[in-house]
Amino acid sequence: MAPNVYWGNGHYYDYISTSIQWDAAYTAANAATHQGLAGYLATITNADENNFIFNKSHDNYAAIPNRAWLGAKWGNNNASNWQWVNGPENGTIFRPNSTGLYNNWYGGEPGGGSGFNKVLMWGPGYGGTWDDDRGDRDRAYIIEYGVAGPQFTVGLSDTPINGIEGVTPA
Repeated sequence: MAPNVYWGNGHYYDYISTSIQWDAAYTAANAATHQGLAGYLATITNADENNFIFNKSHDNYAAIPNRAWLGAKWGNNNASNWQWVNGPENGTIFRPNSTGLYNNWYGGEPGGGSGFNKVLMWGPGYGGTWDDDRGDRDRAYIIEYGVAGPQFTVGLSDTPINGIEGVTPA
């Protein structure tokens, strides 16, 4: 299926069911493009975006079967600092919770087990919450396509863009 656009930020999201290790998913996502937008492992900055990704993955791909990689890991091998490592949020620390930035950890997570230094989204039964995991495990992954800032402005236009009236490039 084609990537789905989230109008909250104008970015596109694509659930990739092929199970691969985190480093391979990171490389594949960063090599991907969609409509001229660069791809990267998804970075999630608010609950609406998280719910959109989880629900669209569920609706269009018969559910996240178990887990899917996101674009985050420990910062400098410090289990207290979790950060986004690609996309517009690259380098942004979202945990510890004192940062005030959005995170959606499952209760008791991140557990910080030996080598558990990458972030994934849980599937059905866990409602799209996050878990830490070892990067050497094969998982599905979620690609986000976009750049910093809004992708679209909404206004009046006589010429439809991509078949949508009133949408013009940012």
